[in-house]
Amino acid sequence: MSLKEIQKQMMTDALIVLRNNQFLGQDVLDEENKILSLTGFDGSAAKMVITPAKAFLFVDGRYEIQAKQQVDSKVVTVIVEDGAQNFDNWLKDNLNGLTIAYNSWQVSESMVQKMKKNIPDAKLVAQAELGWTKAAKAFEHEFEYTGMSANSKIEKLVEEAGKDKAEAVLVTAADSVSWLTNLRSDALPDTPVIRAMAVVTAEKELVLLTDNVDLPEVYLPKQHSLQEVKNVIQVFAGKKIIADYNTTPAAIVAMCRDLNITVTNRPDLCAILKSEKNKTELQGMVNAHIRDGAAMCKFLAWLDNNNVGKTEIDIVDKLLEFRKEQALFYSVSFDTIAGSGANAAIIHYRPRKGRCSAIQNNSVLLVDSG
Repeated sequence: MSLKEIQKQMMTDALIVLRNNQFLGQDVLDEENKILSLTGFDGSAAKMVITPAKAFLFVDGRYEIQAKQQVDSKVVTVIVEDGAQNFDNWLKDNLNGLTIAYNSWQVSESMVQKMKKNIPDAKLVAQAELGWTKAAKAFEHEFEYTGMSANSKIEKLVEEAGKDKAEAVLVTAADSVSWLTNLRSDALPDTPVIRAMAVVTAEKELVLLTDNVDLPEVYLPKQHSLQEVKNVIQVFAGKKIIADYNTTPAAIVAMCRDLNITVTNRPDLCAILKSEKNKTELQGMVNAHIRDGAAMCKFLAWLDNNNVGKTEIDIVDKLLEFRKEQALFYSVSFDTIAGSGANAAIIHYRPRKGRCSAIQNNSVLLVDSG
């Protein structure tokens, strides 16, 4: 649906659209990115407010140049957040007292709480629309790299949750579920997280909530679709569970309220636990940096003698080639940024075939990769 079609069909004063899916804060595929489809802006961070008459795109300073290049200014007004000029203050100044719709599967509970506080006279309308999930194949991240089994991690998580006397922990961040289960997947072109949520009970039982993920035979926990999350959590009616409001969709917290489940807002317990690296993980980080350092040295040596006339895409492809030569290479961690000349001023610039520059002698080349 185009921006104009959305505006024609709107039944509210405003609609908030985020660059998000149900796995808040995780990488978003182009086909999931509503801001990209509506505006043409492909940066990694943005928010949108659509009204029947106007549309506003909020970006940070990294994307000031890029947004204005990619967005039709006749249709969308770009607002660069800077100090007092930010999304929250704009809502307060322009939408308080009005009716505002949002997709509660793609907005965190903490964001909803903040809106209720900042624009108390606004009527917030939750539209719970669970998005499509691309099919993916999951695989085990072996013990020789993790240094800790999934069962041991679950035990630690339950021990931490027990301090709050909770009946269960709801783990909603995909990277936390990946750490907890020692599972990875090919759902994304770069970061190999498994796109899933999980419920871990006080009895150390784990239920995986995911869609279109082919799990390995060695790891078959109880599995349900995200569509079934309300059925899964209803056993905790009248009880207490833990969730992180920063990573939990508001739609799930609303289900808990409907079921009389008390939700205690706590920082992601998995994030806290995984921040303490074991010896295997520490050595793995050292080994990975050595391998990648070798790839970077080879790339820089090549670049010294092969830069003039090469395009930004040539740079991206060559660096990837050197990385692929290293043992255990799986993927880059994000799209390599290679910007030459004026493009080096666009901090998160991403070259594309047919839309990139050639490197000139004595020009700046910015490379940001991992």
